[in-house]
Amino acid sequence: MQMILSASCELGDALVNELNFYAEAQAMRKIDLAISHNADGTATERPLAIPLPIGELVSKRVLVMDFVEGVPLNKLREKMLEKGIEPGSPESKIAGRRILNSLALAFGRMIFGSGFIHVSE
Repeated sequence: MQMILSASCELGDALVNELNFYAEAQAMRKIDLAISHNADGTATERPLAIPLPIGELVSKRVLVMDFVEGVPLNKLREKMLEKGIEPGSPESKIAGRRILNSLALAFGRMIFGSGFIHVSE
């Protein structure tokens, strides 16, 4: 019973934090700053597009952010098939490597550059 209560409290805390849109907006800005700078603090090109919050439209209950054109990772397979790129083909492997390299570079800059990492729970 104690374990269930503990898990419920943890889930409640996570939901409260996840639904704090001021905190989410701040995290988005921190992520953008982290991935747009090298570990030595010099500005560099972003490896990923980060939607940024639109400040005056963020409230505790509403988070309005830039629209970033793209394909969600969970839809990538279908999109590649639509373009005639078969799973396991050289083209799909190149796309996979590019995605992994971009993510690794972004996380590396966050962790080793700014010491900040934000993951959704």
